[in-house]
Amino acid sequence: MTAYLSLLLKGQTELLGAGLKTLFFMRWFFLSLILVYGWLGSDAATIQYWWQPDTAGLVSACYQITVISLFVLIVNLLIRLTQRNELIEGLYCLTIPFSYVGMDPRRFILRIILVLQHLDASLLSLKLMRKTIVSCNWLDQVVDAGVKSYQETVSHVDDQPCRHLSIDLTFPQWWQWLLPLFLGLVVISL
Repeated sequence: MTAYLSLLLKGQTELLGAGLKTLFFMRWFFLSLILVYGWLGSDAATIQYWWQPDTAGLVSACYQITVISLFVLIVNLLIRLTQRNELIEGLYCLTIPFSYVGMDPRRFILRIILVLQHLDASLLSLKLMRKTIVSCNWLDQVVDAGVKSYQETVSHVDDQPCRHLSIDLTFPQWWQWLLPLFLGLVVISL
């Protein structure tokens, strides 16, 4: 939250707006948390009337919503401020322990790189299709736009020639793991 406040003071409000937009998309999830915790909480048997929520449940829901909102804002800020190759290196370092259970981290990172390369073209295609949707019979048009987008993506991938892709990975120094370790301890203590 401090990072968002410092960016707001510097005049970079587009990052704050993007984070708040992400939270706006999660509004129904937050409402469902309030309903579940408020009416189906641990003290549901002591509620006198069905329309009366449990106060402790509502407090727990607000706590959960606050924690989830902070995580979403921090991850949104991390993704927007970090370069793509740094994110890929970080994901590779995080997937190395999965090699002990049979997952190949290099294959996983290669798939992520290939998806990210074609994501920009797919998003542009979706934005162009979105402008053609009119209000009447919009559900069929959305389905048709999704089918067209999928077909264009598959044909675009199939038309691409084979090429050599190298992954240059650098591992962080041992002292650079102290901040994530500290943040992990903070998250576990919550």
